[in-house]
Formats: sequence, structure tokens, C-alpha cells
Amino acid sequence: MGDSKLLGYYALIDKIIILCNYQTRIIPQQRSTTMADKEKPSLPFFLSEKEVCGWTGHWHAIRRVLVSGELNSESLKRTALELVKLDFISSDPITLMIDSGGGSVTPTHQLEDTISILNSPVDALMIGSCASMAVDLMQMCRRRLMLPSARILVHYVRNDQRWICDDLDQLDGDIKYFQERMREIAERRLELYQKRTGLTPGKIKDLFRQGEIHQTYFSAKQAVEMNLADEIVTDFKLFPRKQDEEKK
Repeated sequence: MGDSKLLGYYALIDKIIILCNYQTRIIPQQRSTTMADKEKPSLPFFLSEKEVCGWTGHWHAIRRVLVSGELNSESLKRTALELVKLDFISSDPITLMIDSGGGSVTPTHQLEDTISILNSPVDALMIGSCASMAVDLMQMCRRRLMLPSARILVHYVRNDQRWICDDLDQLDGDIKYFQERMREIAERRLELYQKRTGLTPGKIKDLFRQGEIHQTYFSAKQAVEMNLADEIVTDFKLFPRKQDEEKK
């Protein structure tokens, strides 16, 4: 398992510990350090790397995929591969457990394309404070679920466009291309939110503005009331036992 993927699982471990009000200590790994090692988080003392990898295998067995941290090209390609792998095994539903502050537009839209060509329906479960494209990703899924304390923030698309100052004679064309591209992205997002929420374009833009200007997070209850989510889940188990699966 890659270091960045492990980081997501370690972050989830931290959340579990905090939720349980359980204090623990971190023991650094005793070995020579490289630059990659310095970036790798230490495991809680009661878990080995092998055990964490076992979690991944178990979650795949019950068709769950963790989406954590920044949504970028690298992380979402891994997510897409995990989805394709599970879809190859069977057509049973898959749950994305999302805990992310957002990320890049294009890789998220590319993941939407992957979700659309799977035989397996993909559901989303928000498990923390999720924002930006993480909320868009939730809208791309069949069922939009939230844990009781999860919250979401939506805002306008932001762009980090680079301009070449030595090529000013092409600036008008560049600006036109930029405007067309941003309009394409905005229209795609607006269409997605209209389809999933049933809200008017004006109301959706108001939600984006509240997030952009006021950093407004919506609680799980508010999200359901505004049709940004479908349901608040109160009986979710990270590791369901066999008897729980049989009841379903």
C-alpha cells in the first residue's frame, strides 16, 4: 500500500480515537530515515502496518473504499482503480467513505466518468468535515449518506490559472479560452446539483456564495433538509459482524 493511502487510514484511526475520547501515544518507527520516511506518519502503538493493510482488505471484502485527504489526480486514480477492481469481482453496491476538504475539478469529474461506467452502484458516506469537490463527489453517487456529526461546505470553483507575461499579444485569446473553460465547469456543476437537489440555479448559487464568502458548513440535518444529502446514518459500523450482514 502506498504511503499516501496509508495516511488516509491513519487519519481515520485518529478520528476513531478522538470519537471514543481515547488518548494514546505515537511511537516512532526505529529505523534509518529517508525523506520518504519523514513524510510517513507513525502508527499508533497498538497497530502494525500489516494490521492496517488488513483493514484495507477487509473493507474491500465488504465493498468499501476510503477517500481521504486531497482529491488530486494521483489519489483519485487509485480510487478509480479500487472501484474497477471491486466492480470486476461483483456488481454489488460499493460505498465511498469520504473524509476530504476537496481538491481538483478535472480528476473528480474523471472519477465521475468511471462511476458512470461501472455495473456496481456507488454510494457515498460522509464521515467528517467535507468541502468543495468532496461534496461534488457525494452528489455523483447513488445514495448520499452522512454520519450524524459530519458536515459539508460547498463553494464556487477556484482557479489557479498561470499567465505568461511575455506573451501579451495572445492574452485576449487566453482569456477567452479561460472564460469558456470556466463556464463549462460551472455549467456542469450546476447541472449536477440541480439534478441531485431539485433546487433552482439561483438557490444553488446562493449556497456556493455562502460557502465562498462566509465559509458556511451545513450540518447533516441541514444537508438533508436542503436535499444535499439523502439520509443520516446512525447504525453504520466500520467492521460489521457476520450477524449484522445476515440481518440485511
